[in-house]
Amino acid sequence: MKTYKAILVDDEHSALQNLKKKIEKVCPNVYVIATFQDPKMALNYINSHATDILFLDIQMPGLNGFELLNSINELKSQVIFSTAYGEYALEAIKKTLLIIYSNPLITQSSKRH
Repeated sequence: MKTYKAILVDDEHSALQNLKKKIEKVCPNVYVIATFQDPKMALNYINSHATDILFLDIQMPGLNGFELLNSINELKSQVIFSTAYGEYALEAIKKTLLIIYSNPLITQSSKRH
């Protein structure tokens, strides 16, 4: 079975922990290699470490998920936005992401090729 490396970015500690637990339970072939509450620290790490999947919160202080995505030097990862704010769905889809879901429970999935 192929394995995937994931990085999680969310300014809320409890949201990070919940997402990590869900990934470990549902996706045993996805390994969370790093978690960040500070999107600027995450950006530095992402730009210097290869990963397969990025889980990004959208609403974060200092640098939101869209700004973080646009600041990545060479995006080679799949991006999954995590948000409790439905109004971001259209903008997220325009960014050609793979999956959108609402925190704390997965309520909607959308694939875009």
